[in-house]
Amino acid sequence: MGFDIIPRKIGPRMFVALALASSIPILAFLYLLSSVSSPVVQAVLVIAIVLWLTALGYYLAHSVVRSIKDLMVHAQALVAGEVNKKMPPAREEEVAKLADSFNKLANMASNATQDVRSYLDRINDKEKELEKIKSEREEELAKLADSFNRLAEIASDATQGARAYMGRMEEKDKGLEAKLSLIEEELFSIRAPGFYDERHIKSRLDEEVKNAVGLQRPCSFIVFGIDDYDKLLSKVGDTAVVQRLSQVTSAITAFSSKNDTLGKLRLDTFCLILQNRSKQNAYQIAESIRQKIQAGGQMTISCGISENPIDGVTGEEIYRKAMLNLELAKVQGKNRTVV
Repeated sequence: MGFDIIPRKIGPRMFVALALASSIPILAFLYLLSSVSSPVVQAVLVIAIVLWLTALGYYLAHSVVRSIKDLMVHAQALVAGEVNKKMPPAREEEVAKLADSFNKLANMASNATQDVRSYLDRINDKEKELEKIKSEREEELAKLADSFNRLAEIASDATQGARAYMGRMEEKDKGLEAKLSLIEEELFSIRAPGFYDERHIKSRLDEEVKNAVGLQRPCSFIVFGIDDYDKLLSKVGDTAVVQRLSQVTSAITAFSSKNDTLGKLRLDTFCLILQNRSKQNAYQIAESIRQKIQAGGQMTISCGISENPIDGVTGEEIYRKAMLNLELAKVQGKNRTVV
């Protein structure tokens, strides 16, 4: 490594510059003290040396300041985003290293910028893809919403149709109920001689029970119910039902005495109040009537029997017990008698 008059480091350069700059007053002082015989020549030489040293110091100081200024300018450019701008080679060792570091930093920033741009490009592609998927999903949702709307319209139309149908059915039901009411009235009006309605039967049963209690004798009550009356009515019609009801009343009349009270409680329910008859006697009569109806082969009946004071001491109690036994007979299989 050869000797260099001008140091490459900033520190020595500044030292040399300051030393050279400070030599000016020293040389001027020596000039005044010199006793050279030719003052003019000596003055010229001194002035020349002073100017040369001054210029050299200025050059050194200026080169340092210029390198620092260039470094500052490129640093500002890097901060401003000009990552591709490079610093020119510098003679000064420190400035050269600093410039190289700035260039490396600029390269890193440039690479990072490219990576960021590439990443942003990928993000933009992903966003476009997501937008496409979103658009497709929105179209699918729109189609689904349209299908739901059409389904809602169909359901609404079906609901309206169902309501209209139900309205017509209700009107038909009302007409049928009215018709059944008329049939009921007609059937109730068709009575065999001696058959009383429910109100009269309850009143008469209460009197008979009171008399039986007072006289300490039994009083039995039989209730007859036609099995599956509604099915029978829908199967054979009104006229045939009236004929079959007549068969029931005829059978009850045939097995009753003149002291007994016959009644028709409902369309399908008849009864018989037996004076001075026990449950055993009432059971025999009920079974005779049931078997006669069964023998006709067109329908069957179930029977319920009660007796005072075993099943009650009032007409209402005897009535409820007989009705309960009738329901038990139907629950147990119909076409039977329960006491």
